[in-house]
Amino acid sequence: MPQMSNKDYSEYYKKKMQEQFSHKVPAIQQKLSLKPLPSNNYYKKSREKSVNKLILFILTLLFLMSFITLIIFLPKSNLSLIIIAAFGIILLFLTLTLLHKLYEKSIVKAHPALLIFIVYSLLTINMFMGTKIYTIEWAFLGFIIATVIVHDSKIDSRFLILPALLLLGYIPFLLIGKYDTLAETIAIYVYYFLVCGVVLQIIEHMRKTIINVNFDSFSKRTLKEFDWIKSSIITGVISISIIIANRFYDLPLLKWTSVYLFLVCLIIYLLSTLKEEN
Repeated sequence: MPQMSNKDYSEYYKKKMQEQFSHKVPAIQQKLSLKPLPSNNYYKKSREKSVNKLILFILTLLFLMSFITLIIFLPKSNLSLIIIAAFGIILLFLTLTLLHKLYEKSIVKAHPALLIFIVYSLLTINMFMGTKIYTIEWAFLGFIIATVIVHDSKIDSRFLILPALLLLGYIPFLLIGKYDTLAETIAIYVYYFLVCGVVLQIIEHMRKTIINVNFDSFSKRTLKEFDWIKSSIITGVISISIIIANRFYDLPLLKWTSVYLFLVCLIIYLLSTLKEEN
């Protein structure tokens, strides 16, 4: 057997060491890999954004101060009215720009469930005010605002169609209780909901919008997690209590509304049991 010299030994061990470390070094590098630090461009962009916001805020304040000064000190003439109107338009533009920035931030950061609650609350208040304070035609503007919020937050358009179906089922109970005027008003609101929901569905289909809050997953989770048997029992007890109280007090609207809510809870409970069996 030929003997190896010192030089051969050194080359042999050198190759062995290279083979061992070639396998170990990538694993060590993966463990020690750190996230890259943000570049100077990132800090420059964030600094520029903050400076732009500060400048916009200062300009808005200056225009507001000058607008108030013009209203107080300028004499009442045609020229002064034109100047005040021009300053008012610029101030309105700056204010809308600031509000748009705040709106974009709030839409991105807000939780989807909170946005759905805000949309439903806005529409409920709008429907109530549409029958008490302003006309039902002006109430459609509230539906347009709610539609824009739903579109910008990428919420499924079926969240606007669901209230239409619930209100549509409520109309026969109002007609039974001889509330024809209220039934006609709610029928108009059903139409508003359907128009907004269908328009949003068309936009989602044409743009192929990626939905953040899917209606199917939300409905499945609601059917599973919510205790609908308890809600059916509670609404049933309330409905029976109101029917008994209606014998002594005039509560027909409350009576038919409670009966409808009980039926809705009961139907949803039956649907949840069917889902569990499947």
